[in-house]
Amino acid sequence: MLLILLALISLALPTFAQTQPFRPSAKDGKVRGVNIGGWLVLEPYIRPSLFEQFKPNKWSIPTAVDEWTFCEQLGAEEAARQLHSHYENWFIENDARLLAEAGISHIRLGIGYWAIIPNSSEPYITGQLPYLKKALIWAKKYGLKVMIDLHAAPGSQNGWNHSGHQGVVRWNTPENWNATLVVLRKLIEETYLQPGYAEVVNWLGVVNEPFLPVTIDELKFFYKAAYDMIRNDLNISSLALTFSDSFRSGAFKGYFGDTKMQNVAFEPHVYHLFDPGSLQQSLDRRIVQVCSGDKGNMASLELRFNDDFDAFAQK
Repeated sequence: MLLILLALISLALPTFAQTQPFRPSAKDGKVRGVNIGGWLVLEPYIRPSLFEQFKPNKWSIPTAVDEWTFCEQLGAEEAARQLHSHYENWFIENDARLLAEAGISHIRLGIGYWAIIPNSSEPYITGQLPYLKKALIWAKKYGLKVMIDLHAAPGSQNGWNHSGHQGVVRWNTPENWNATLVVLRKLIEETYLQPGYAEVVNWLGVVNEPFLPVTIDELKFFYKAAYDMIRNDLNISSLALTFSDSFRSGAFKGYFGDTKMQNVAFEPHVYHLFDPGSLQQSLDRRIVQVCSGDKGNMASLELRFNDDFDAFAQK
């Protein structure tokens, strides 16, 4: 399996010159970021109103549960109409301005693979990439930096609705790993490597929250393949890369050191909304939880930057 993937990714790729070095961008060197969720990849719990139409009655569970079934049940024309209206209105230029005025330094923008490399055999509607590029223009205008995140990967990396197709996990195959590498390469070419974008985009999330049945060994192999493609084939060293810990952070101890990766970090996701105890917490209590318990849990995760970035890595 691994040899097959190596053969697939050894195809000749274009070489690009080094661009702007990574910087955290905030005046005090700290990253203060927010996730623009539910925009270019649908998430029902973030944008439930789009899924109300799929309920037979107000007490029912929607028959569409993700972007795949949303597009499938509405059909291409109506799905495109509703989605483009959503893209036009969910995140707008004034939002970018307000975030910058509030002291936010970074925004995270997720996108699905179908926006980059469409597959005619799948029901997804395309056309999200121009909106992502528009957001990069706004970010540049208001002094924000951007982390672009591959939120949904071919085959579904976790079977959750935000992967595009709930209940299915077929990402962990050589074919889909290679397809993901092709998507990542094209995404970088369309954003980071375009004139004026490198100074805005300084993080790339390689794949969002891959989970079981994807194994740790499979993730380690894919992360290294993605890293090598970006660093060696595309000749980009300044774009910082993040890798999901797959909610299994202990399994990656020493990984960056062992692989000698640079300008990388693990990306843990800590949630405070999917269990009754979290939902009942006061705002003050949540702040304490984040600043104490969560901070301690994340302290063991690795960040590995070049010498220029050591001060940031210590923040």
